[in-house]
Amino acid sequence: MSKPIVIYFRPGGPESDAELTAARRQFSVVTCRDDIPPDTTVLCRYSALPFAEELEAFLKNQGCDMIVPVRDQALLSNIGKWYPIVGHRTFTTWSALDLIPDHAFPIVIKGATNSRKHEWEEKMFARDRQEAHRIVRNLSDDPLIEKQRLYFRKFEELRKIAKRAAGLVPFSDEHRVFLMGGRLIAAGFYWSETHEFTINPSDSHDTDICKLASEVANRFLQHGVQFLVVDIARLANGELRVVEVGDPQMAGLSTIDPDAFYMELWLGLSGRS
Repeated sequence: MSKPIVIYFRPGGPESDAELTAARRQFSVVTCRDDIPPDTTVLCRYSALPFAEELEAFLKNQGCDMIVPVRDQALLSNIGKWYPIVGHRTFTTWSALDLIPDHAFPIVIKGATNSRKHEWEEKMFARDRQEAHRIVRNLSDDPLIEKQRLYFRKFEELRKIAKRAAGLVPFSDEHRVFLMGGRLIAAGFYWSETHEFTINPSDSHDTDICKLASEVANRFLQHGVQFLVVDIARLANGELRVVEVGDPQMAGLSTIDPDAFYMELWLGLSGRS
């Protein structure tokens, strides 16, 4: 990239403070929009929302480029848009409850962008159509989800690796992978909460996990998307599924070491990888 790279970082607590420190070791970092220098290439870490279009217009007026432009953000953050790209590599997904055959239950219900995974029984997991209607009603009053279109995904048993309280989404063998230009930047175990494993999780750099993540990233490259994050889980039968695709600017690092992440990101953006 010919223009200098700047990270526009929005701090948000102790974990992000550690990440901010790591980012500053590799990049020029600002935490206020008005401090972004003109004629730079900008990565909006945790700062792209909620006014992405306004921010993009401001940056263009400053002669700046966005590493993840609004067009890419819209594609990556909406399952209705990315599902056709990922296809059979993720769970079968329907856009309306009436389209789901009875034999396809149980299902998982989520918004186009967000889900209520910490309210698994009340707002995500439906064993049958009756429960699905109940969850739809619950989500219609949910401040995070109510304005989002709902999507309905076939439930497949994931490989459980730790116990969790009843009613909460189980800890599964799930991993977060960041990729730039089809190349892996960083990967780590998804769940950052404290837990005691009953079964050891897979290595996040497992060949099959990295291969699937790269396959997905290359599909998005065909749509002009350079930078993305992919969450991948192992099913109980050992197969892998893409759980989510997302905007890497807004995705947390999970258990990825911040220093390693920003070093690899710097290498990827500077073309030195």
